[in-house]
Amino acid sequence: MISCLNEEQEVLLLKGLEEFNAGQYFACHETLETLWKGLSVDEKTLVQGIIQVSVAYYHWHRGNLKGALRLFDRAIPRIEPYLPTSLGFDLVAFL
Repeated sequence: MISCLNEEQEVLLLKGLEEFNAGQYFACHETLETLWKGLSVDEKTLVQGIIQVSVAYYHWHRGNLKGALRLFDRAIPRIEPYLPTSLGFDLVAFL
């Protein structure tokens, strides 16, 4: 079970998701990595999966389909245990 995030962590999560939605996948990765460093093990697993999806999109947009697919394959098992929502985030829509 994922605990609640503190205010600073929520800000980082929202910033990362905004960057993702804006197609700023590398910036999203950097923001969420900062968030990841202060999380519990369960939270780290989920956020690592979200980071991997962001990096997968980064590779995809740079023409590296093989690298993108490899990251999607690693990310999905990290996210699936937390479906349908976690950290106030609709993971089903995300996937």
